[in-house]
Amino acid sequence: MEKPRFNDDYYHQTVEEWENTRLPSLLITKGLTWGVTVGISTFVAGGYFAGGDWKRWAAITLVAFLIWKVFVFLEELNENIRFVRHQLRTFRDAVRESQNELSKYHHPEKLGACEVIELLDRLWSQP
Repeated sequence: MEKPRFNDDYYHQTVEEWENTRLPSLLITKGLTWGVTVGISTFVAGGYFAGGDWKRWAAITLVAFLIWKVFVFLEELNENIRFVRHQLRTFRDAVRESQNELSKYHHPEKLGACEVIELLDRLWSQP
């Protein structure tokens, strides 16, 4: 039984498309989401701990900014791992399909490396 495929359309693209278009727009969205989350916590913590002291507000804001940067970095790392896993799964599927094609021949040992590579290239849906 084949595993369900989630977000195939989302991750099905070339590395250049992923790095130049999809990932930057994704990071803007994730950055805004984490910015709102950390910002609300910053105002609550600042109101409680800093009160009217601007130096404490500056320190709390700096710590909140560093926390936000870490969360956005982890989101980028997570999305890149998902993209690579999708690419590897696509390649494994192509290898499996190539093996099924090669098993149809009576003497697969007579096939050369060029034929196998061409078959693999043809069956790998280029993401």
